Amino acid sequence: MRVAASALAVSEPEGLREKLASRFRSAAKREELSSLLPAEMLSDAFLGHILAGLLAWYGNQQASMQSVLDAVTLLFWNGARERGE
Repeated sequence: MRVAASALAVSEPEGLREKLASRFRSAAKREELSSLLPAEMLSDAFLGHILAGLLAWYGNQQASMQSVLDAVTLLFWNGARERGE
């Protein structure tokens, strides 16, 4: 687990993970996203969902890749949005 997690260390300051984290930080400040997890962890979770969607699509290509990625993104966001409770 430590080896896999160390692969996520920021090696590119302008890489995808850091760009997502920056956007998630901004959205959390606007109270558009939950702040239960740090932005970097939220970006890791999002990228993990995307990877899971790609793996699921590869194993069963009944739907287009785009529709699977759209659905995975919607599922992620519907769980990450601030509910105001």
